Amino acid sequence: MALDAESGAQREDANIAKRRDFELSDLDNAKDFHDALGGWPALAGLLSADASEVRRRAAQCVGTAAKHGFQAWVLEAEVLPRLVNMLDEATWPARKAAVYALGCALRSSAPVQRAFGRRGMAALSKLASTALEDSGNQQAWAVADKVAALIGDLVQEGRAVPPDACDAVAAVLAKAPADGRADRPLRAVLAAVPHCGAGWRSRNAVDVSALRDAFPGDEYGRDLVQLCDDVTEAIRTAEEPPAPPKEPLADLELLPPKLIERLAAAAGRRGGGEL
Repeated sequence: MALDAESGAQREDANIAKRRDFELSDLDNAKDFHDALGGWPALAGLLSADASEVRRRAAQCVGTAAKHGFQAWVLEAEVLPRLVNMLDEATWPARKAAVYALGCALRSSAPVQRAFGRRGMAALSKLASTALEDSGNQQAWAVADKVAALIGDLVQEGRAVPPDACDAVAAVLAKAPADGRADRPLRAVLAAVPHCGAGWRSRNAVDVSALRDAFPGDEYGRDLVQLCDDVTEAIRTAEEPPAPPKEPLADLELLPPKLIERLAAAAGRRGGGEL
């Protein structure tokens, strides 16, 4: 009976998250849910629920809210560190939902990108490597593909990424099949060239010649060949990226925002030095 009750509670939580996902796609409903009803902390709690399916649906809800312009909410109620923890989930659907939510939150949001920082990027890069090790699993490939695309987009927005993130993007392309599924990894590499290209060139880490030769001769294949040529030329001419600016509190990423604010205030009282 206890197991039945627990299973029933988990199903109810999953259904609640599913309904929230629909509601959060409407701007007015989303604002009411967050502001008037104060429901965001409860949704954040579902990201740490016992059942993987509940966590997956909760992450989907967070992504829906962020996608519709409420990215700052990810910095509340420890949502961001919980999403990062979900990158280490045991199932690919839950991991995919976490990547979706993080992608919606990170793109075009400098505050979320700063909070995500090195630790978040390391977790993202590790996930890509784990996914590529699960050879032949299409769900794993989909996650690796999304991670590479996200890293490329962040570079395009001017974010400096660590070497392991560059390695992750290159590794995804290296495993890409010679068909339409290579399109997004090629574009991810091209997007990441401003920060990763010079390093790739020095290590000869990206070689698309075999992939280029394997594409079919139809119109779509010719487009992919052109993408390969664009990647090769971009890496050949890539310049060394500028040193990333040292951001205050960079070593405190993923801590609760209120705690970071208190630490920042304390640092200011000591004379403005960095922690």
